[in-house]
Amino acid sequence: MTSKERVKAAFAHKEADKVPVDFCGMSCSNINAIVMRQLREYYGLPKIPVRIKDMSTMVGVMERDLMDALGCVRDIAEWYTAPLLYPEYVHEVFDIENERAIESFKKYYDAFGNDIDVLFICGTDFGSQRGPLMGVDTFRAIFMPHYKKVCDWVHSNTEWKILKHWRHLPLIALHD
Repeated sequence: MTSKERVKAAFAHKEADKVPVDFCGMSCSNINAIVMRQLREYYGLPKIPVRIKDMSTMVGVMERDLMDALGCVRDIAEWYTAPLLYPEYVHEVFDIENERAIESFKKYYDAFGNDIDVLFICGTDFGSQRGPLMGVDTFRAIFMPHYKKVCDWVHSNTEWKILKHWRHLPLIALHD
């Protein structure tokens, strides 16, 4: 089997000759160190060496000043508490992102049809090596409706399979 045939078989829940393995073939919220340096220059931030988070992919560590310049969520605690503190705002942001994603998917489909085999939709971690980062009820109330909307569009309009980076908690919610 080719690597593509192997991946397609896995997503179709069929046995392949080997288990397909992903070695850095998808993104999970990382920025290359060179791009990070260029962003620092663009925003006129101090010229400091970019610390490397992962040598194999040259992913840089984002400093607070660049986070501020980009308007990023500043740390992991802020990312995971925002849905609890500002649920209406988070839903509004996710609704906008859903619409943008679906519009993009429509363009992908118009251009490539079902030549796309697998669509990567999100790299957000909902758990760590030690366990979940939020309760199941929070995941179901805040995140699941948005994933469902995107997945429903893909499954209703294409033959694509969906790849979502999952860790711990969402496995419980998959049955919803």
